[in-house]
Amino acid sequence: MVQSNTGPDSDLVTEPRDAAISSFANLWLRKCDDDALPARSDFPTEDLRPWMGNLILMDVLEGGVDFRYRLVGTDIVAVVGRDLTGKLVSECNYDGGREHVLSSFKLPVDSRRPVFRRGKVVWRSRKSFLNYESVHCPLRTAAEGIGMTIGVQIYADPYRDD
Repeated sequence: MVQSNTGPDSDLVTEPRDAAISSFANLWLRKCDDDALPARSDFPTEDLRPWMGNLILMDVLEGGVDFRYRLVGTDIVAVVGRDLTGKLVSECNYDGGREHVLSSFKLPVDSRRPVFRRGKVVWRSRKSFLNYESVHCPLRTAAEGIGMTIGVQIYADPYRDD
């Protein structure tokens, strides 16, 4: 699979359209303490229930050189057709889109804020595509560095009128 947009950041958007994406970003913002980013421990399971099937937790490795999928929600697995939990982004096949995927996860680490994306994911092998929208947010570690990202990714019918 590969995002069909032409540049590495061409699917960046400033605001979400999807209500689930927006409500998750608002939850993340409420968990921020002044300028301090929230930690994973600030998100108990009961807070995450509305997004559980579409949740992505990533471990940040070497400051964002690579990422490990810590958790991939079941709705995402059903759409993508594989469970990437435990895998490194660098070892996954994205039909030539690995750099775009790495960029998607690195941007919230570098910017220290939620990053919204919207576009199309193309499965060359299936000759099909889906619309998607996502938000990825940084999470701090005890040392105030960013050790994880948390996000939500929603797939939609490409013929849905948004």
